[in-house]
Amino acid sequence: RKSHEVQFYAKRYNLSAKYFSLLIRRETGVTAPEWIARYIIVQAKSLLRSNRYTIQQISEELGFTEQSAFSRFFHRNTGVSPTHFRKTQLSKQ
Repeated sequence: RKSHEVQFYAKRYNLSAKYFSLLIRRETGVTAPEWIARYIIVQAKSLLRSNRYTIQQISEELGFTEQSAFSRFFHRNTGVSPTHFRKTQLSKQ
């Protein structure tokens, strides 16, 4: 959750960033940065479905230095803002 960098995950598995990226691409069909972004979005959606955390807290939990950066990232990857996503999810419950 804390890192968005390919190098972080590659190092964790004792691989070079290039080889890690190659493996991710071969196994998933997407680039390593896209794979990481998808994972972050899954985590963000899970946290947003609950009202336990503010969007600022979620942003920090997911390794963003600014809430605005998290909001832009979320919107770019989902097409909706975190606030809108949360409202629609909570209204379904």
